[in-house]
Amino acid sequence: MNQHQTIARNTASSCLMSFVCSTALLAAACSNDVIAESNSAASTDDAGEGRNDSAPRAPEPPEPITAPLPYTWARLIDDSWKLDPGSEGYWCRRVTVADDIWIKGFRPVSPQGTHHATIGRDSGGPDGSFRCGGFSTGTDLLFASGLGTTDLLLPDGLAVKISAGEQLLLNLHVFNPSSTPSAGTSGVEAMAVNQTDVVNEVAFVLAGLAGGLTVAPGVTTQTGRCTFPAETTILSVGAHMHTRGIHQRVIAHPTPDVSIPLADAPYDFSEQTGVWLDKPVVIPAGGTVEVECTFENETANTLRFGESTNDEMCYAGLFHYPRFQNGSTCVK
Repeated sequence: MNQHQTIARNTASSCLMSFVCSTALLAAACSNDVIAESNSAASTDDAGEGRNDSAPRAPEPPEPITAPLPYTWARLIDDSWKLDPGSEGYWCRRVTVADDIWIKGFRPVSPQGTHHATIGRDSGGPDGSFRCGGFSTGTDLLFASGLGTTDLLLPDGLAVKISAGEQLLLNLHVFNPSSTPSAGTSGVEAMAVNQTDVVNEVAFVLAGLAGGLTVAPGVTTQTGRCTFPAETTILSVGAHMHTRGIHQRVIAHPTPDVSIPLADAPYDFSEQTGVWLDKPVVIPAGGTVEVECTFENETANTLRFGESTNDEMCYAGLFHYPRFQNGSTCVK
C-alpha cells in the first residue's frame, strides 16, 4: 500500500486481515446492514473435495493454549497443510484456551503459499485439525492477515481478550500455483500483556459488501456499509480484496450529514497492510462506515463474492473498542 494519507500512518496490518484479511481478509455474511456471526461449517472446499468440519484430522486433541510470558512473542496457534500442484484449499484448527490471555500484538506466520489466516472465538466443536471452508471463522473474529501483512501492535492500554474455556479457531487459506506439491505450517504468534496494563478491550470486525458483490468486466466500483449497534471508537483500518482489487476508500459517518475519511488508497493484493488513525474516530450507535472498492476485471466474466482467490471480496478490517458482540462481519 502506498504512503498516501495525512490522516493516518502505516504502522500495522489489517485481513483480513488483519484482515485484511488478514487480510482476513476473509469471513463473510449476507445479512442486510447488521453485525453477523459467520457460519463455522460448509460443505465443500475450494478444490471441490468433501469434508467434515466437525471431525478432527488428528487422532489426539491438541494441548490447550496457555498464557505466554508477557511482552514476548510466542506461537499462539498454527496448523500444517499440503497441496497438490495448481490447487488451493482451507485448513482449520480448533484449540481450547486454558488461561485468560490479554493480547497486545499479533504476528502472522505465513510461509509461501499462505493466502490469508484468521483466528476467531469458537465453541461447540471438538479440538483438532480439519478441512474447512472460507466461512469457517468462528463466532467472533480476533485477527486476520493477508499477503504482505506485518506485525500488529496495539497502542498501550489496549488489548484483545481471550477467556479461559473459550476455543480459538484458526482458518488458513493456502494456494499452490506451481507445478510441484507444496506444504507448510502457517499460523499466528501473539504478544501478551498483564491484565493490569489494559484499559480497554479491543475487537475486530470486517466491514463492507459480501453477498451482493458483483464485479463486471472492466473497471467498476462497489460500495458496502456497516452500521454499528453501539457507540465505538475506530482505531485502524486495513483493506482486503482479491487480485482484481485496485483501490479502496473508507468513510465514517457518525451522522448522515458528517463524513470523515479513514482511508483512500490504491490496493495491492500482495501488500495487505493497514493504518492506525492519527486520531481515533468515535461512531455513535446507528453511525455507519462506508467501504468503496474499485476493481479492474480483465476477464470477460462477471466475478462474484467468494472464497477462492479467483473470486472477489470487498472488506475493510477495523480494530475498535469497546468490544460488543461483533460476529465476524458487518455488511450491507
